[in-house]
Order: sequence, then structure tokens, then C-alpha cells
Amino acid sequence: MKTQLKTAVLILSIAILFWAFSGCERGKSSDAPLQTNTMPSDTVMAYVPEYISLPEEIGFIINVCFYEDRLYLAASLEGGAAGDIGAETPEYFAIYKMNMDGSDITRLEDYKTAALPDDSQSLFLTAMSIDPDGNFWVIEYDSLASVYYLRKLDAEGGELLRSDISYIAEGRENTYINDMMTDGKGNIYLSDFNFGVYVFNDKGIKSFEANSSSMINNLVRFSDGTVAAFILDIPDTLLRTLDPEAKGWGTDIPIAYSPGVFSGSGEYDCYYNDGSCLYGYSSAKRESTEILSWLDCNMDGSGLTSLTVLPDGAMVCFTNRFDGEKTASELVLLEMRAVERETRTVLKLACLRLDDYIQSAVRKFNNESKLYKIEVVDYSQYNTQEDMSAGYLKLDTEIISGNIPDIICADRMLPVSKYIAHGLLVNLYPYLDKDSNLGGRNAFIPEVLAALETDGALYTIAPGFSLYTVIGSADVLGEKESWTYDDIFELLRQYPEGTQLTPNATAKDALSLLSMNMDKYINWQTGECRFNDENFIQLLELAGCFPVSPPVTEDYATQLRDGRALIITDTVRGFFDFQVYRAMFQRDVSCIGFPSESGSDNRFMLRKGLSITSKCEHKEAAWEFISFVISEEYQVEGALYELPTNKAAFESYADKAMQSNTYINEEGEVVEYPVGIGSLGDFVVDIYAATKEDVELVRRLIADTKKLAEQDLTVLKIIQEEALGYFNDQCSASDAASIIQSRVSTYINEQR
Repeated sequence: MKTQLKTAVLILSIAILFWAFSGCERGKSSDAPLQTNTMPSDTVMAYVPEYISLPEEIGFIINVCFYEDRLYLAASLEGGAAGDIGAETPEYFAIYKMNMDGSDITRLEDYKTAALPDDSQSLFLTAMSIDPDGNFWVIEYDSLASVYYLRKLDAEGGELLRSDISYIAEGRENTYINDMMTDGKGNIYLSDFNFGVYVFNDKGIKSFEANSSSMINNLVRFSDGTVAAFILDIPDTLLRTLDPEAKGWGTDIPIAYSPGVFSGSGEYDCYYNDGSCLYGYSSAKRESTEILSWLDCNMDGSGLTSLTVLPDGAMVCFTNRFDGEKTASELVLLEMRAVERETRTVLKLACLRLDDYIQSAVRKFNNESKLYKIEVVDYSQYNTQEDMSAGYLKLDTEIISGNIPDIICADRMLPVSKYIAHGLLVNLYPYLDKDSNLGGRNAFIPEVLAALETDGALYTIAPGFSLYTVIGSADVLGEKESWTYDDIFELLRQYPEGTQLTPNATAKDALSLLSMNMDKYINWQTGECRFNDENFIQLLELAGCFPVSPPVTEDYATQLRDGRALIITDTVRGFFDFQVYRAMFQRDVSCIGFPSESGSDNRFMLRKGLSITSKCEHKEAAWEFISFVISEEYQVEGALYELPTNKAAFESYADKAMQSNTYINEEGEVVEYPVGIGSLGDFVVDIYAATKEDVELVRRLIADTKKLAEQDLTVLKIIQEEALGYFNDQCSASDAASIIQSRVSTYINEQR
């Protein structure tokens, strides 16, 4: 049971991680009463977090609900709190009640998880909801034994009804009930992560099921009681309502991608969290309203796993974090209060998606600085389902037109070269060289700094990087260390017709992937471009070998192992990645880089490149923030998920990656077990400690990489639009290149 419990907690942790992000002067929930009293001029109304202490026995919070004036939470029990492991019926789960402010937390002593039919062990509690009469509904199951119970409990946790619903798993693999909801009309909804939603009446009898080919992340209840499923149909996400009368799905409501969507209240049908801000969504108005910024609340919103809005407008949030040893749960009450008005100097940081690493750094900087505060403007909020580049275009337009932030957090989509040519960025070397705490430029990986330089100046620096390259089996690539477009044509001629260069790629995909040397065709300093030369025409011809329409989708691994696809392009982000590649290809692999007329061309890729703009009036303060972000201490401490740029941090990552997990089995033998799970697309494999050879492969790849991956999305869009004429046999590659040359030249000169 103990092993199965760890497995269940790990599954829950993985599901929550999939949801793949003080006071706030923002709008508040419509349920909260308006403040009409006159406040002193030096105060404002803002959301203020209050952290609620939980009993140490609580391990993992499963659900938080409220009924009348009490909060209820279902949780797993930590360690010895479960009772004697040797006992016949140890308890691993419990339900607690508390006041709305988190005080007077007590355990419902009448609640006990049900046992398997043979009484061998108790089941797992996986979800809880409360109906309008104050009764609890819980789902308990053991997937290995294929036993599933839907139970109704009274206010003290005593059983009122038990329905054996094990039949929902018959003929199916990997049935995983990840959420439940009641609608106030006697219907109970259970979401199956893999298959859809099961709906039961208040007698525990199944009314109907609504199947889904897409993953069900969780269930939400709209303010009118309608229940909807949050569906992940990557890259699209949507809310799909359920119709109990029609006994099936109702309507689809597209919604911006979010790691978490929660039940609504008042005028908002639901709330959703993008890691930076919390939004309320109204389906009647078909619009979203920003409720609060997590940074303004001095909170990390990226790990939010549940949010409940109380009748007075206060919010109860909780997070679960799994650190490899135990699960840490955090319960937070957010209330509107009068706080002192901000008097510090504000530095604006613009980004295209605020990730955990930068968000945490901003929060720490703001907590410690008495003179300055970083205010984040995340332009990804302007993206839509129809145009996922809208945020980029808005930010790029504002920067060029003079609406310039103090700090830019750039990824490869932002055309930093254009900003440098316009004189909009500051050379960071003078700040880095005199920063004794960092140790100057010698403290950083020289190849990365060299790739970031422009004419000997450093306009961008980052805490982490990955390596964008081409990976193939050693059998296919041989001992090649570089290749040209001609080499690719020759490689394809060696294989049967229909063999794909990369799995499932279209001509448009190939053009984007193969045009990594875009800097060779554009000079922002002079305004010149050369898309009508033979090398670019050859690139078009190579992309034209790919299908215009997407081929029948099939998993990467099968195509690569069967030889129907030859290579993949991917970012190497750590020392474990080559284990994934070898398992996928089922043989040794090589990295060769992107083709170009001069040979192989690997690229450094940044997701958190930081620049200070020339319009910033407090450059020393801006550098103080950047210095903290790129420090060895924070690179080791923060959630970087990339290779560190700091040499000392890089070596620390390498040493840690080579530390194995072992245990001694019953025969006294030392057995190694996985340190984690690696994946690429649908392919998943257990990951073990990195070898010295794996670390050396990464070091060699760094040594062979000279340039930075950077693409201007506007230029790429022009290229892809005009290349379609050639791909559809409407013009020659040379004619398409001439049109691209003309349009890009016009765009560049308009930007100068």
C-alpha cells in the first residue's frame, strides 16, 4: 500500500505539473461588496495574502470546498499520521473542516476510506465535492485492482451511500478519475483524464457518459450551476459544457491556454490562471477581465492547483509541490484590505510569457528592495486562439514606436538585432565587468557570451540556455560534423521515396526549422537583405520536398525506428536529454547542427534573455535585478529547467545530474532506480543518472555552437506566405525568392 500511495501521489503531482505559473490594485470579484468608505490618500484597496497553517500530518491537498460558513478539504496524510504501517487498516486520507479564515481546523473523525472487497487494504481518495444539502461526495478507487466506489457522506464523514462503479473501467486501460463536481440538481460528474466524463444521479446510478478523444484536465462549475470540462486539445484549449437533459456534451467555449481553470461566481462563469495573472471569464460577454496580478499579491501563481471564491469575494488558493521527498501543501486566503500606496520607483519589465524562474526573481527582488519595484507587463495576454503571435506583434510595435520598458525579457521570437540597430539597448559589459559579486565576464560560459555579442558589445544576457540542433542516429549521420543543403538532398536520395527527413513535418515547418541562419540574409545595421541569392533559393527547394498539408500523424519514435523518418530537431536543455534520444532511436545518436552553405550551424536558444533599454532612467537598479537573476546562487536555487550560463552553476548541475538513486534489495544488492521521467512528443522513458559521456557530449555541443537562434516573426511570416506559391507549383523557387526579397526589404526599411 505504501508503494502504491507514493505512486498515486506521483501521478497527482504529474497531473498538476501538466496544468504545463504585494496587494493588487486590480478589479475584484463581483461577489465582493463595493468599498464606499473614504480612505486616506496614502492607502489603496488591494488583495493581501494570509498563509494558513495546516497540521503537519497533511501531505497532499486533494480538494477544497466550502459550505455555508465552513471550509472543507480532502488530503492525504503524511508519514506516521497514517497510523501504524503494520496495522490491518491504516488510514492514508482524511477530510478536515475549518472556519473561513482558516482557524479551528479539525478532522472529520467519522470518515474512513473504503476497503477493497477482500479487506486487504483501503482505497485511494482522489476527489471530493459538496452538494447543496451539505453532503460530501467522494470518489475512491484502486486502479490496479480495478475497484471504484462513489460514496455519499454526511456532515461528519459518515457513509450514507456507497455505489460500486467499477464497471466504468471495464475494457479500458489507464482509467484515471482526476476530478468530480456536483451541479446542485442531483447530478454528480466524474472526469476521466483519458476518456471523458461520467455522470451519476444522487442514487449513485450512472446516467450517461460523454466520451472525449482529448484529455480532460479538470471540471468547473459555472456561476449558474452548469458543469463544464476543461479540455486540453493541444495547442487548443476549451471549456465543453455538459447537458444532463440531452445526456451528452453541450457547447464549446474556446479559452486562452491556461495551466488552471476554476469554478466561477457572480458575473464570471469561471476563473483561469496563466501563471502571471488571474482572470474572470464571462461567456455572455465572451470576454476576460483581469482580477489580480500574482506578483502584485507577492505570490507565486504558477503552482496554483485550486481556487475557490467565497461569498464575500475573498479567495482561497492552494498549491501542491512535490520535491522528490515529500509533498508540500500551502493554503492561502486572499482578502481585500487597505494597504499603503506604493512609493518606490517602478521599473517596467516586458516579456512574452512570465515563467516561474523570472516570476520568483521579481518577487524576491521586490521583497528586498526598499527603493525599486519591478512591474511586469506580460504581452502573452494579448494572444488569441486565432493569432498566437498577437502579443509579440504588440510588444515589437510598441518598442519600435517609442513605448519602451526599462527591461526586456526576450526569447528568440523578439528581433533583438533590430533593437540594437536602433540604439534601443544598453551594452551590459561595463556593468558585468565591475560586478564583483558575479565575478565579471570570466564567471560565465565564454561560448554563450561570444554568441550574444554584437561588435564586441553585450546587449543581452541570460541565466540559462539550451542548444538547438539536429539529432539523428549514428547509422544515418555517420561521422559527419557538418553538412550543407546538398548533403541533405544526397541523404534523401539514399532512402526509398516517401522517406521523411523529420517526422510529420510540412513544407512550412521545414522552412521555419531550416532557416536558422536568417542572420545571413538580413543586416539590420545597413538595412540590406539578400533573399534572392542561390543559397536561399536552395533552402526553398529543400523545404519544397516536404508535403504542403500535414501528413497522417504518427508518433515520432515509430517512424524513426522504422527508418521512415531520419532526423529530429530539438533543444538540448540538460544532461539527461541524450538518454531520451537514444531510447527513441534505439541506437547511438549524433548531433550535426543545421545545414548551411558553410557547414553545420548549431544555435544557442534563450527563453530568458534580459536587456536594459536605453530609455531606462535607473540603469544601475535594472542591473541590480539582472545581476541577481544570473547569479550562481539563484541559477542553482531557481526553477531554471535549462543549462546555466554561470560556470560554477553549470558544474553544480553536472555533478548533481551524475548522482544516482539506489537502494539495497532483499538479496543485499545495490539497485539503481530512475531519477525521473523524460519525454519527447508522446514518447516517454525512465531517466537514470547521467554518465560522464553524456556530460561530455553537452560540453562538446557547447564548444561547437557559435551563434544565437533569433527570428523576426514578421519576416518569417512574409517568407512562409510567399513560399506557398512555390510549394503549390504556382511559381518557381527563384520567383518566390524575388518576391520575398522585395517584401522584406520594404519591411526592413520601414522599421529603420
